[in-house]
Amino acid sequence: MKRRNNQLDLHGVQHSEVEIYLENFFFLGNNYQGTIITGNSKEMKSLVLDWLEKHDFYYYVPADNTGRVEVQDNFL
Repeated sequence: MKRRNNQLDLHGVQHSEVEIYLENFFFLGNNYQGTIITGNSKEMKSLVLDWLEKHDFYYYVPADNTGRVEVQDNFL
């Protein structure tokens, strides 16, 4: 199984569609890790972090760029 480090940019995505984008990126796209660009929206970041926690993904928000979330491979 090939593991890729891809990027999902959520700029311009409506909050109501965030879960669909995340499901498509991680589950249908077979991505186990990657970068999610949330921008500075607190609500967008909250939606993303809640979804990641719900699905037991490991992640961190870099101190030098809080507009993105780095998702780690949770199958290690």
